[in-house]
Amino acid sequence: MSHEKTFLELPCGARICRLEVRGTVSGEEAKEILTQLQPGGALQGVPLLISLQKLDSLSSDARGVIGEAGLEAVEVWEAVVVTKPVVRVAINFVMRIQGRKKTRLFTSEPEALQWLDSQARNDMAAKPGPP
Repeated sequence: MSHEKTFLELPCGARICRLEVRGTVSGEEAKEILTQLQPGGALQGVPLLISLQKLDSLSSDARGVIGEAGLEAVEVWEAVVVTKPVVRVAINFVMRIQGRKKTRLFTSEPEALQWLDSQARNDMAAKPGPP
């Protein structure tokens, strides 16, 4: 399996999922991950810390699945940690095509976690509490 999920709590108390993707991702694996993000999936609405530091490549099938996923309708806060220039270019391309407005790229996990915490705090402050 090329990915591992871990649930974390940010300093502000919000729950996020850390998704580490490594090795080569097949089309089947990409579909499995993306299904979890869709409505009714286990990760629907959960902010994500996506670590691509150990990602070697995406198969052509995986790239096709990602391109057709329709994720723009289920956008959540996503901090993507990516250090390889080639992967960074590919992720930027996908973000532009899908119009991702809540996704940011980072070179370190602490920086990504700090940004996610800030976004979660802003969301909490914007939501009215119980009367």
